This record gives sequence, structure tokens and C-alpha cells, in this order.
Amino acid sequence: NGNSCLPASHRNFSSMPRLASSLPPGVDGLRHGEISVCVAATVWTVEAPPISCSARLLWWGDRDENVCIFRPVDVASSGSAPSAATMRDCTHVFEVRCPATSFM
Repeated sequence: NGNSCLPASHRNFSSMPRLASSLPPGVDGLRHGEISVCVAATVWTVEAPPISCSARLLWWGDRDENVCIFRPVDVASSGSAPSAATMRDCTHVFEVRCPATSFM
């Protein structure tokens, strides 16, 4: 269902952030589904990784004000998987406003 990065016990879209942005960007119309994007963890392979990082997501054709910011945790330095709260905070949900045949 698109949110497989979340543990089964936390797969509740109502508690996730909603964005004004749609897919395709700027399209109004019938909601055909939704896509969730989760960037909750990083694994650094460099000798001196940064203390923190962020990832930006902006769909092609979207406006800069709709950019998504993810702040994943470094699982190598923390020694544990991201918490349920981190997973929720690092997930953005986009409503799909076109049929799957046009979207893919």
C-alpha cells in the first residue's frame, strides 16, 4: 500500500503529514490514490560522516515552496533503527490525481 517503510503497527495515514502538493504537481481532480515517501535512515560509508543531514524532495514540475525536507537518523552511529515517531515524521504523503495508466 505504499508505506512499507513503516512498521505494520504504525501504518496509519491519518497520523502522517499531508502536503498541498499533488502528483502530478498542480493537478486538481479526482483522487486515484496516494504515494508515501519515507527517508528515515542513513547509513554512511565514509570515514567521517556528518553529524546530521537532510534530504530534499521536489517533484519535477512542482514549485519550490512544495519541497519536502527529510531529516533521517544515522543508524550506524545511533545503533538502532528509527523510532516510530521518526518514521512518521520522515514520511510525506502525496495524493495521486491521475489514473495509474497515465501516472506510470
